[in-house]
Amino acid sequence: MNYKKIKINESSYVKLFDDDRFEVHCSAQGPLGANVYHFKGGLLEWKQRRSYAGVSKKYKATYE
Repeated sequence: MNYKKIKINESSYVKLFDDDRFEVHCSAQGPLGANVYHFKGGLLEWKQRRSYAGVSKKYKATYE
């Protein structure tokens, strides 16, 4: 999976994939880990919490 990484600051970056997908990674200091937001076609597809202790399940986005 090829991607381009765009650094926003020391704790956040964006991964741009070859197709119309991208991920926003927002980290916190200490054991809090990071929140990852995955977008496809400009819409939020899922979010996930990642830390040194493991990862959460992917929570699918729902639109009303």
